Amino acid sequence: MLSCAALIAVGGCSAGPDIDELPAPATLSAEPTDGAEPTEAAEPTVDPTSTEPAGTDPTTIAQPNTEYTPEELVAALTAVDEEQSLAGVILPDSDIRDLVDRAGTEAPSDLTVTPEECNVFADTDVVGPALSASLAVMTFAGASSLQPDSLSLTSHGSDDVIQDQLAANRSQLAECSEFEMDIAGEVVTAAVTEQRVTTNADRTFAVRTVVRIPGTIQETVSLTALIGTTTINVTVGSSGDNAEDLTRGEELVDATVAALRSLQ
Repeated sequence: MLSCAALIAVGGCSAGPDIDELPAPATLSAEPTDGAEPTEAAEPTVDPTSTEPAGTDPTTIAQPNTEYTPEELVAALTAVDEEQSLAGVILPDSDIRDLVDRAGTEAPSDLTVTPEECNVFADTDVVGPALSASLAVMTFAGASSLQPDSLSLTSHGSDDVIQDQLAANRSQLAECSEFEMDIAGEVVTAAVTEQRVTTNADRTFAVRTVVRIPGTIQETVSLTALIGTTTINVTVGSSGDNAEDLTRGEELVDATVAALRSLQ
């Protein structure tokens, strides 16, 4: 579960969102789709303090700590784009850094998060770890007509940052499964539920996020997968069928894993 500030480096999320800039993967007229409600099998079955994601396949053999160059990450995304016929738009490392420079990392002055510990903007260095890595991101049309789906890659030289991220993800999920944001007087609520998935990555962590804005409900499924010291982040806008969205996310992760391993 990445913060908006961290997503500046991997997905173009604004550092100072207003209500019109919030993620809009899908807009529903009433309640979340029936198929999107978490089932007992989808709940985490691991110790909340563990850094091991619930979706991890214990039979997967961990890959060597291979750091990919920015050019290799673009090559991997290009391969996925072609194999999946996505017609995606790829943003390379240099362009992402330009976006971060223009956006800045200061906390929005008109944003209040409740409870306070769920305010990811309180960490002034949340973007730093991502910018120390090689980056690439691709956006492409998904089930939602309001916002494209995305696939981003972050490759580090060691797994220290990744282990810290996993610990932070699980801690944040335990403490902030529900929180509220007041953005310039507009109240937005969010609920995050961990989902069980299986991929060909070394480890996988998935969540379903439901954001309620007055008059609408917006849903996404997000998967964070690890291959060596590289993180794969997939965000899928709601199609109205949570199981189908998770399957789509798994397919994209597996296609990316294959593309990355072909470069080794």
